[in-house]
Amino acid sequence: VNIGDGFILNSLAKLLLPSEYSFLFTSRQSLSENDIRQINSSKALILAGANQLNDKYTIVPCMDTSILDKINIPIIPFGIGIHGIENQNQRMSEATKDILRLIHERIKFSSWRCPVTIEYLHNNLPELASKFLLTGCPVMYDDKLLDSSKVFSTQSQNIIVSVTERL
Repeated sequence: VNIGDGFILNSLAKLLLPSEYSFLFTSRQSLSENDIRQINSSKALILAGANQLNDKYTIVPCMDTSILDKINIPIIPFGIGIHGIENQNQRMSEATKDILRLIHERIKFSSWRCPVTIEYLHNNLPELASKFLLTGCPVMYDDKLLDSSKVFSTQSQNIIVSVTERL
């Protein structure tokens, strides 16, 4: 949907090397039974980072713990950030809390994008605070973002900014 999502996906794929992802799902579409079978045929489900976390975060539309119970592999948030629009990050819904609690039962740590995200998680799920790691966006580890023949440096004359609109 936007170029920033592509940067995140490409950077995440590089960070997972030598492993590769077998399937790709969007957070904009509910999971089908076939999607769940594909997920369960793999070792883990990585939730790629973007600014998705909000009070009603459910990973994909209509997700709840009954659907999560069908997934029998670890689900690992990786570089996800807070949505950022203030009135959508006041207090997590019970459904969001339940989803994040269930995810964290199967993993040691999860990766989050920024200090504001970590603070939001700590405020809403203090019992899981020791599992939240501040790692930043996966893109910040990618030194060859746009042109694989050129490495970004502090001497660069061109800067590309992908701005998320905030109210």
